[in-house]
Amino acid sequence: MKKTFLICLITLLSLGNIGAQALTSQTTIKSTKKLSKYITNYDQKYIVYKTNDNNTVYSLDADKQSLKKKTTISFYGNADSGLLYILENSYPNKKITGNSKIDQYITQSAIWLYLDKTKQGTPVNELNLENNKKDTYGLIKNYIKPLVKEALNAKNNNYKTTMPSINVNIDNTVLTLSKNKKYYESDYITVSLATADKYEVIAKNIIVMDENGNEKTTFNFKEKFKIKVPKNNKNKKISVTVKATGIQNMARMYKTNDNKLQKVIGLFQEKHSLNQTINFTIPLKQTCKFIDGIYHDKAGKETDKDTYMKECNNICKVIDNTYYDKNGKKTNEKTYTKECKNSCSFDGNTYYGLDNRKVDEYTYKQECGHEINVPSTNSNISSTTIISSILLIISGSILLYKKQKIN
Repeated sequence: MKKTFLICLITLLSLGNIGAQALTSQTTIKSTKKLSKYITNYDQKYIVYKTNDNNTVYSLDADKQSLKKKTTISFYGNADSGLLYILENSYPNKKITGNSKIDQYITQSAIWLYLDKTKQGTPVNELNLENNKKDTYGLIKNYIKPLVKEALNAKNNNYKTTMPSINVNIDNTVLTLSKNKKYYESDYITVSLATADKYEVIAKNIIVMDENGNEKTTFNFKEKFKIKVPKNNKNKKISVTVKATGIQNMARMYKTNDNKLQKVIGLFQEKHSLNQTINFTIPLKQTCKFIDGIYHDKAGKETDKDTYMKECNNICKVIDNTYYDKNGKKTNEKTYTKECKNSCSFDGNTYYGLDNRKVDEYTYKQECGHEINVPSTNSNISSTTIISSILLIISGSILLYKKQKIN
């Protein structure tokens, strides 16, 4: 049976709203750092750059001149999925060996080797030798080539980065009365986030709590929250918005106006504003109602049938020439007729309960306290039709009598 609630837009935006913060199209080299030759006598210049917006960028051209400080570089495109995979799984996004300088060396080597194998860059023969005796740390065999192999698989499988998203998980948007009868409260709510590690709950004149009963509005991605609304709340629209900031990784390539200088690549993170709004409902006070097999007294509390009939027996009744409306209050004949015309009645098609509302047969019996005289299929005939039928029968009988007399 369907429960009756205040109508408060029960809307749950399942995917959430996302807004992106655009990345800059130009930046400047802030610092350069030359790396040690971890593969002995390998002639390539291992220089890692830092930009003004604090991003680490690597060379795309092993055979071109290095960039200098204060060099302006401009965005010219996003790299393929293989290079994106390398940058997402190497320094500084992830640790490889735990030594930042070695991790930078591995990352730069993997980029060059990947470009070599995909015919996009200068051949780097030294990095193709798995048993290179100059590789005293075993970087090629243990780190560089495995990372490039994974990147090639990623490219072949059209690898894509995780996209920012938010999803508020709640089974029931109907608030229930708290144990102390002072608040309406929700169940605990979980928030699923992709690429974000915390979220904020925006709620006006609403208490927001964690699982330990602490009032707060900012939560980490593992925490649940619930809301509490004062019982005397007059705002019928109870709305809560959950917000977070997610990031989308992008392998962005930059270059200068001088073709003799290296182009560079880095993992840039585009910020996305995520938000999702939930609208809750508060149950109506079930005054003198019989719903889902449960009786409610004048105060709206659950009760037994006898108490219900005793307290609610005046609903839509005329007692000692006194009229009572659908709430059991004294009224005049005009209001009574308007509110109670169909009270506890059945018109052959529709059942009406105590307060004039349409109900099913079971509720009708329970509320009105008697069985229903349901017209049979063939008895739902108007009085005019019945009289007409009788007249036809009489007329026929008279004609038959006259015919018999003549014969």
